[in-house]
Amino acid sequence: MWKGNKNLHDTLDHDYLKNKFLRIPGEGIDNTGRIKLAELVKGKGSILDVACGTCVNYELMKDLNYHGFDLTQQMLDVALELYPELEGKLYNGSIQGMGFIDNEFDVVIARHIFEHIPDWREAMTECLRVAKKYCYFIFYIHPTKEPEEIKYVENGTEGAYYLNRYNIDDVESVFKGYEFKKYTTADLIYEVRI
Repeated sequence: MWKGNKNLHDTLDHDYLKNKFLRIPGEGIDNTGRIKLAELVKGKGSILDVACGTCVNYELMKDLNYHGFDLTQQMLDVALELYPELEGKLYNGSIQGMGFIDNEFDVVIARHIFEHIPDWREAMTECLRVAKKYCYFIFYIHPTKEPEEIKYVENGTEGAYYLNRYNIDDVESVFKGYEFKKYTTADLIYEVRI
């Protein structure tokens, strides 16, 4: 089990999670990356939103067969308060072993999560395993040609988290063996946060 964001997110205030977390201008449903992602998955079948948090992406995907997965139960509890219609469609656990059958979801999306876990290859492979047709991986910290850098950050009373950078060749090597699935390393994967 990794040390990562569970510690940090467990410390966040319930009202903050419900009313402000990823809901400030530029972070929520008005975020161009989220809008583009919602357009990409539309009409492609069942969707698993990995590291869904409080299900901000769901606000743009309400007409789709949406499922959410997150490590932090508090996030999922808030999501259910906000969207009771997701009862039975939210799952708690580790991204390294999600417990779904192979190819269970038509689309798997993972937005801004791999930078925050040390064993990203295992997590990415697990996402690919449960995806039937498409995976969309969106990085906050862009993979580069530089060597991989895994950093564990302790942030006093706010908890601790990983903040990593990956080598693009290493990231793309994970896709080998999944040739039947479509992926892109352009556009969304390089979403820029302003």
